[in-house]
Amino acid sequence: MRFLLFLPLLFLGCKEIEPVIGPLGPGSVEGRNVLVEEYTGVTCVNCPPGATELAGLQALYGDKLIIVGIHAGDFSKPTPLNQFDFRTEDGTNLFNFLGSPEGYPAAIVNRKAIGNNPLVLVGTSLWAGSIANELEEQETASINMATSFDPATSQLQINTTILPLSGYASSTGYRFTLMLTESGIVDRQLTPTGWDDNYVHKHVLRDIITDYRGDVIAEPLIDGQPITRTHTFTLPTDWDPAKCELVGFLSRDIGTDRRVIQVEAKHFYE
Repeated sequence: MRFLLFLPLLFLGCKEIEPVIGPLGPGSVEGRNVLVEEYTGVTCVNCPPGATELAGLQALYGDKLIIVGIHAGDFSKPTPLNQFDFRTEDGTNLFNFLGSPEGYPAAIVNRKAIGNNPLVLVGTSLWAGSIANELEEQETASINMATSFDPATSQLQINTTILPLSGYASSTGYRFTLMLTESGIVDRQLTPTGWDDNYVHKHVLRDIITDYRGDVIAEPLIDGQPITRTHTFTLPTDWDPAKCELVGFLSRDIGTDRRVIQVEAKHFYE
């Protein structure tokens, strides 16, 4: 009965966050994107409705909303009838690093605390408001990822430029993270109406190219001075590169402050 009891435990003291709508509508700050890291699993009965909620929000905000599905924890273990095991070492590390939820579905929006509440894991009722409010924040850094992919060798090269835009005067305490996700994977999933053997899984975290916490940016961030990074990664042969997405983000790294400053996503093969 653990699953039926998790909602009061997870969201005790929380209330729905009303979105702040700017003069140009939701997400009106040009260039500002939002990262949602969603905890999910193939035996989580309420995760498909959560995925539908996120799909609706992504339809509203388009490329400004970037989603990563982390299969970790109790509900992520595949059944004998599943074709795939979406669990990864990186996903488990993130699960332990960012905090494990009392129940699913739960998500982390830009790794930012909600008000004075240090709990960054939020349930479906808080997703829309949290995302809208983050989109209204001013963009202070940009990320550009130039990629090249060789289908013969499955090798991906990423040349990243991070450009601090405002508020950085020899600032330190930042990390840069590169993730790979894959969508369009058909496999078994528990849903509110029973098992679906043809469920389409989206935004599945496949690997983290950097350290799972992100690579430390040793050089200080200064307005207008770009920082560059180069990474290479070889995709496993059973991944479909046309359905993969590269996710890169800049985040804080001071104490418990791990909030995402900017995030970008890119398809690298058609």
